[in-house]
Amino acid sequence: MRPTNVREEDGIWYIAIERDPKRQRLEEEAEGRTTKRVKTRTSLRNIPVHRLAVEAGFLNLVERNRAVGAEWIFETLRTYKKYNDRGKNISRKLMAAIRGADITDIEYVYHSFRHSLKGKLRDDPETRRNFPTC
Repeated sequence: MRPTNVREEDGIWYIAIERDPKRQRLEEEAEGRTTKRVKTRTSLRNIPVHRLAVEAGFLNLVERNRAVGAEWIFETLRTYKKYNDRGKNISRKLMAAIRGADITDIEYVYHSFRHSLKGKLRDDPETRRNFPTC
């Protein structure tokens, strides 16, 4: 996620999930650099930044990275060598945290965590009030 993906409209901060333009992707891939991709067209969307992420300093992190011209919001996150993908390492770290919290049920994995969070956000009164289409 690039700092330019975090935007504000009418006082609401959101993350624009979008791919890099094709020309940019081809150039960066030729240089062995990481590009932004999406699996399907339906992955393209705007996701509101939750109040707790704002309170935790997410917007400050974005602004600091914008100010120094950082290419990515999480500059220090290493890429997974095989696919030059940052997501693989995130899921590995989250799984380590899940297992470290003594959650040992093999049915509970990163993917189920994602769906649990999605359900909690959908059921959150503040989310429903501010983002009725979520």
